Amino acid sequence: MYYTKITSDEDVIATNTTDLLSSAVNFANMISSKGDTVKIYEAVQGLCELQLTHHVLSWTDDGWSRD
Repeated sequence: MYYTKITSDEDVIATNTTDLLSSAVNFANMISSKGDTVKIYEAVQGLCELQLTHHVLSWTDDGWSRD
């Protein structure tokens, strides 16, 4: 499982969990705006909470778009 967190100036904009890394990246690309920081982690659902196991990717959105 992958956990995606998008922040802007230390404020959490959005989070998401998904089974596929490509889905996590797609979610981040759809939600983030220029200057937002995206972090994606491998995660495991524990009994009480989500446990982040490994940092996979991170980037700062540069505002580039295909549109």
